[in-house]
Amino acid sequence: FTGDRKPKKHIERVTLGWHGTKDGAKATADQKRALAQADAVASAVNLVRDLVNEPANELTPARLADLLDRGHTHLQTMEDRLTAHDWLAGEAISLADLCLYAYTHSAGVLGGFEMARSPAINDWLTRVAAQPGYKGLDD
Repeated sequence: FTGDRKPKKHIERVTLGWHGTKDGAKATADQKRALAQADAVASAVNLVRDLVNEPANELTPARLADLLDRGHTHLQTMEDRLTAHDWLAGEAISLADLCLYAYTHSAGVLGGFEMARSPAINDWLTRVAAQPGYKGLDD
């Protein structure tokens, strides 16, 4: 059914303030880099969520190929971060890791992504699963 779908709402602008900075202070290079990574991750999560709600007649082979390319671009952002760091945000596991693990651990099997392209992500998936108290979907 493709009936009366409401148009998607898009956020046009977000303004962030950095905790501990003085009025008018500019973001540091690390803060800008973190913000860019957060934007890429949020875009990837939104892409996956949108796909769940797409009508089947809109998921043509060309559209699926485009989505796969976009997904690989988002995975590359994670790969770049995880090549130099063990965790996505900081030096210890965080909410960012837990939230993205849910989507990423099945990206190959369920999403059709070529996870062999992403050795750092595969190592990260192993680190997350090795955490004390970890319970997988099949556990």
